[in-house]
Amino acid sequence: MTSPPCVSAIILNTTKHAQTLAAVNSLLEQEGNFSLEIIVADNSLSVSKDYARERKALQSALCEKKNVHLLFLEKNGYSYGNNRGAEKANGEVLFIMNPDISLPQKNALQMMIDFLEKNPDVAILAPKQKNPDGSTEKNVRRFPTLLGQCARRISLLRNIFPFSSLVRAYEYVDIDENVTQPIDWAQSSFWAVHGDFWKEMGGFDERYFIFMADVDLCQKAWKSGKKVVYFPQVQVLADGIRCSSGGVFHIFTKKILRIHLKDALTYHRKRVREERQDKSEK
Repeated sequence: MTSPPCVSAIILNTTKHAQTLAAVNSLLEQEGNFSLEIIVADNSLSVSKDYARERKALQSALCEKKNVHLLFLEKNGYSYGNNRGAEKANGEVLFIMNPDISLPQKNALQMMIDFLEKNPDVAILAPKQKNPDGSTEKNVRRFPTLLGQCARRISLLRNIFPFSSLVRAYEYVDIDENVTQPIDWAQSSFWAVHGDFWKEMGGFDERYFIFMADVDLCQKAWKSGKKVVYFPQVQVLADGIRCSSGGVFHIFTKKILRIHLKDALTYHRKRVREERQDKSEK
């Protein structure tokens, strides 16, 4: 008799200590034929020393839980933090999970594990994501163009043809949200990833501070002959707060949007270099 697979869930916490604890509890309520380890990577003190009390409370709460490991980081960054957490993971499947995510279906992990086992050509599996008001979060996208991303931020352009077509294509407004299907990419707020694929790709590219690392890894999956699949049979809940919301003029007032712009430019420069390299090799 084969032993049940080990799976690892990685949660990166920066400022959402209470939600992180709730996410851990949601994972521990999952049922199925697998062994689960949870790795919480906390970089809150790299953001502000004001989180020392919350960090200590989180440590106290997690130390009582079996197979839950708390990793303190002294450096901020979404890609960096998830990579450090994944380095400690032993799972055949990795679940990348934001702290505001909860799992109302008790067999959510098992369903995603089963799908990956039956479909070894799938590298990344993303569920349907719901907001507190019951609406579906648009966590699925087509690969972006620089012009499409810019037009999406400028209200005067996003509703004018041909920019509106670029925005609609990027936002994948025509997707059937109830059908399991291959997709370009999905936000990594909750992913199931084959552990071997993650290791082969080296996890997230740490040139991306917060954004676009998930787009980049999905692009690597397709380029390596693997698939990225949307799996609406599993539904997760999120808090509905998008840190990157805002128009183009908010770049001057919101640091997070300036980071988004920098990461987007890094992504598009990388794509241009790769396209030139591909052409030179033909």
